[in-house]
Amino acid sequence: MLYAFDRRRSAILLLGGDKTGDDRWYDKFVPIADRLFDEHLAAMEKESSTMAKNFRELQARMSPEARARSEAKAERMIQEMALDELRTALDLTQEQLAEVLHVRQAAISKVERRSDMFISTLRKIIEAMGGELEIRAILPGGIVRISQFGELRKTHTAKVGTSRD
Repeated sequence: MLYAFDRRRSAILLLGGDKTGDDRWYDKFVPIADRLFDEHLAAMEKESSTMAKNFRELQARMSPEARARSEAKAERMIQEMALDELRTALDLTQEQLAEVLHVRQAAISKVERRSDMFISTLRKIIEAMGGELEIRAILPGGIVRISQFGELRKTHTAKVGTSRD
């Protein structure tokens, strides 16, 4: 079997067959699989451009109120992202992030799938993406920035730095 993963991370079965006794199986079928995958990617690209065009047409027909609601919802969605979505939005690969953090790509994949982690781990990832982690409490009386984690970070960083030396 020959398969590949597309940009949506979907597995695409390109070819299947029995290669028993055929020493040239890969020589014959890999070029065909490459062509099929290129055709699949081209179809995805066409679908994507059609969707963008259709959305622009739809947006042009929307009332100003509906457009404002849509833009507000899009802004909320942008402000609320999972780690993997944030990394992708910043045009970073898991490999690039792993290199900055001096870990393996598998470690980044594992962290991105977790729903619970140390604050220090999350802080390192956000900083590796070029950001800064801020912990806030949203209360009925207002929003409060929790500052104690900054102190923990300084203490933790000092300990990490001395333990590696």
